[in-house]
Amino acid sequence: MEPNSKIIDLVLCEFQDVIRENLNQYEDAEHGHPPKYGYILHTEWSDHEDEVGLAIAAWHISSDIVRTASTKEPSPPRIDGMFYDLLRGWFYFTEDLSAVFINWQTGPRFGRGFKHRIGQDTLGGFLLDRGKCIWVS
Repeated sequence: MEPNSKIIDLVLCEFQDVIRENLNQYEDAEHGHPPKYGYILHTEWSDHEDEVGLAIAAWHISSDIVRTASTKEPSPPRIDGMFYDLLRGWFYFTEDLSAVFINWQTGPRFGRGFKHRIGQDTLGGFLLDRGKCIWVS
C-alpha cells in the first residue's frame, strides 16, 4: 500500500517541529548553531529500524516551508559545535501502513529515531501517536 499525502504531510511536520525545538532550545551559540533547514528522505521499508532504505522522495524543509527536492544526497554537512548545518532526516512506513519510523540527525552525536503508530480521528483524518523512541545518539 502507498501512503496518503496527508500522512506524509504529518510526518514532514514532525521534522519541522524538530527544527523549531532545536532553534528555541539552543538559542545561545554556546553549543553551536542548530540547523535552520533540513533534507528529508522518504525511503523504502528496511528490515533494520536504523537502516536507510532506497530513496522514494525527498524534501527541503525549514520551520515553516516544505518543498520537494531531488533524491540526490546533498553535500556532506558542515559541523558547528554539536550541530550540523543541515538536519538530515529519513522516514519509512511499515508495509501495512500501521506505523511510520521517523529518524533525524542534527549533529554528529545528536539524533533520534521514533516509531509512531498511525491512527485516524473521528472525521477520518490521520494522526500519529506520541511515538516510541527506538534509538538516540
